[in-house]
Amino acid sequence: MELYRPHGKNHLTNDDAWSWLKKAALPLVVAGASVVAAPLVLSAAGFGAGGIVAGSLAAKGMSAIAMSNGVGVAAGGFFAACQSAGAVGIAGSTLAGIGVATGTAAFAHNTIHGNNGGTDDDEESENEDEKGSDAFYLINK
Repeated sequence: MELYRPHGKNHLTNDDAWSWLKKAALPLVVAGASVVAAPLVLSAAGFGAGGIVAGSLAAKGMSAIAMSNGVGVAAGGFFAACQSAGAVGIAGSTLAGIGVATGTAAFAHNTIHGNNGGTDDDEESENEDEKGSDAFYLINK
């Protein structure tokens, strides 16, 4: 006797590849967009090449930090890292990390919330296909 899968899906099909691509598309777009947006966001917040821009969100944040601890911005902290990145640019490895983190978060969000890029019609079709394929059939040779 031999086990037989009724739909014979023992190899990757074009439908499987397309399904994977649809699942990966959003995380890839999010990762790419975040890598491009990170330097723009720093600049818009007021972390410039010449220092913190007067009247910006970064200037207000620096003032609030200085007032809260009475000393100023701590070296090595998040705010200092943002200023450093605004002044000299973001390292390639940091940009890669930003892309990986945001892409992974988008993929996890899709997985948790079941957003696989398909439509309701796709799910109905899949459910109909699965009704008869839950068991393996035995075939005598």
